[in-house]
Amino acid sequence: MKGRVLPDFRLALAGEWKVYRGNLSWKGEQGIINAAINQADLDFIWRGEGLQGTVSLSLADYGSLKGNFRVPISARIPPRLDPAGPLRVSLQGRAQEKGLLAAFFPGMVEETRGNLDLDFKADGTWERPNLQGTLQLSGAGMGIPSLGIRVEDLSCRWKLRNERIQLESLRARSGPGHLEATGTIWLKRWSMDRFEGNLKGENFQTFYLPNLRIQSTPSLEFQGTPQKITVRGEILLPEVHISEVFGPAVVRTSSDVVMIDHPPEGKPSLSMDVQVRVILGDQIQVKTGGIDTRLAGNVDLKILGLKPEEATARGEIRLTQGTYSGYGLGLRIDRGRFIYSGGPVDNPALDILALRRADDLEKMYNIKVGLAIFGTLKKPNVKLYSQPVMKDEEILSYLLLGRPYDPKEGKTSLLLAGAAGLWAGDSIGVVDQLKGQLGIDTVDIQTGGGDLSRSMVTLGKYLTPQLYLSYGYSAFNNEQLLKIRYRISKNWEVETWRGNEMGVDLYYRIDFY
Repeated sequence: MKGRVLPDFRLALAGEWKVYRGNLSWKGEQGIINAAINQADLDFIWRGEGLQGTVSLSLADYGSLKGNFRVPISARIPPRLDPAGPLRVSLQGRAQEKGLLAAFFPGMVEETRGNLDLDFKADGTWERPNLQGTLQLSGAGMGIPSLGIRVEDLSCRWKLRNERIQLESLRARSGPGHLEATGTIWLKRWSMDRFEGNLKGENFQTFYLPNLRIQSTPSLEFQGTPQKITVRGEILLPEVHISEVFGPAVVRTSSDVVMIDHPPEGKPSLSMDVQVRVILGDQIQVKTGGIDTRLAGNVDLKILGLKPEEATARGEIRLTQGTYSGYGLGLRIDRGRFIYSGGPVDNPALDILALRRADDLEKMYNIKVGLAIFGTLKKPNVKLYSQPVMKDEEILSYLLLGRPYDPKEGKTSLLLAGAAGLWAGDSIGVVDQLKGQLGIDTVDIQTGGGDLSRSMVTLGKYLTPQLYLSYGYSAFNNEQLLKIRYRISKNWEVETWRGNEMGVDLYYRIDFY
């Protein structure tokens, strides 16, 4: 670079910068990312009221770019941008994507590829530019690990004219389906002023994970500004498969835990006005938690404001051809509904009737027994159901054992185990009633990992504040366990037990207040 400093701190400069067989490096999360440079050139002249020059760049594996420019930046100290000054920019380029995006965004995308062609021109003034150009992507593809899908045949064409960027076409394929989109962005002073567009598709593979597979057929229209987005339309889910994946147990944080020095969450800046109908198709299958059922129905989803988690819904989802298996039970879901009445989307009202799958009950005893579940998803209210009406212990006997209740058989512990398994949530009633009838204080239930045949029920009674007696019984293998615990002092307790073996344990007790 060479030049002169003129009176009034005006400048007259010219220079050039050339690179041959160089290298560009970025330090990313996965280490150093390199791109080999075949050749790079920059020539410029800066004098009077403008900076002008030419530029070219050729990368060994990723394409090339060339162009020329003139911008109204006065050659003086300090420099000044003249909004009314003449503007001229021309850029042409072609790039090949060969995994560079995957290096910059590790974990988000992988195995990226595609061809990008750019032709851009601008003239007029800086304040009121006349923009012209096209940007075209073709032959692109990428994997998205978080969704378990691979997007293929990705192509799009953008057209720039004055202060408007038009998405003439966008198309992508995933699984058996595809997506298409068009849209327009209006610019104002080199930034986005507003936008609108639409998104349509058919059987697009949205998720393909071991426990979640979803195909979607959207028909959406959207518009907005950098501060707010409005979305209208519907999304058909023609095929959904939800299954349970067993893995290491995860202990979730309790709701009353206070996080210290937790980084503050950024405040969302985009307000939403989303009103979309979600329609369930013919192949919606759910297999999890002992439930095997198909779903049908539709829900009107609404999101207003800054927080998507505060979404509300109105509509109904029905459970069809459903069964429930657990705690040794086999229930047929005769009626199942999730009812949304404008409340939170994660807490619908419940209306479920599940009957025991045993034709012999109807043939031999002319009865039906099962469970009726009402309330909400977060606070279900589980009730025993029978036709004709029977006492709770009789219903439990038919439900769990498949035969009439006989108090002389000594199967109370088994009924308690089954009842506690069925009422594992916040619902109360049957277990408390049975505890009251037996005059006991505690019920400790071990269900053997969900297998009722391995369950043991321990019934406990405080004879005095210091003396505790418990009796454990397994209805299937007749195993019995008797324990007596005595509190010697504030911190020391001794316990003796007898079952298949005998033993004595000494405990040191610490109370947290």
